[in-house]
Amino acid sequence: MTVIEYLKKEIDNVKSYSEEFVIKRSCEEKSLEQIIQENKNKPMAKLSFQDENSSIEHHYGCLKADFANKFLGGGALMTGCVQEEIMFANHPELFTTQLLCEVMKPNESIFLLGFKKYFSNSGYGYTAAYDGLETHDYS
Repeated sequence: MTVIEYLKKEIDNVKSYSEEFVIKRSCEEKSLEQIIQENKNKPMAKLSFQDENSSIEHHYGCLKADFANKFLGGGALMTGCVQEEIMFANHPELFTTQLLCEVMKPNESIFLLGFKKYFSNSGYGYTAAYDGLETHDYS
């Protein structure tokens, strides 16, 4: 359902589309132990933690990190329906990464920038369900 809604919505916007979706793959050549040793005396960056009772999907303009699977999207095209799979369903542009990015190595990270949230959901896991078009104003 969400992919069909995404296509219907984007067909109307094709003429005025000027944003870009960026995929940046990064490989760290140093071992984790080397990185820890080099940075152990440096101060940590300031962090802000969100309410534990709210969903990651309800926070806008924040960096979101996903450590769930070495395959981007996890089981989004199969049977999965938890954090990563829900994120891909709500942001259909992310499905392109499954075609373009192979399995991640232990020392790799992939940054995804400029993707839009098109859909909302309710529930999680077995109770996850489509909950309509996204209503957040990004301007």
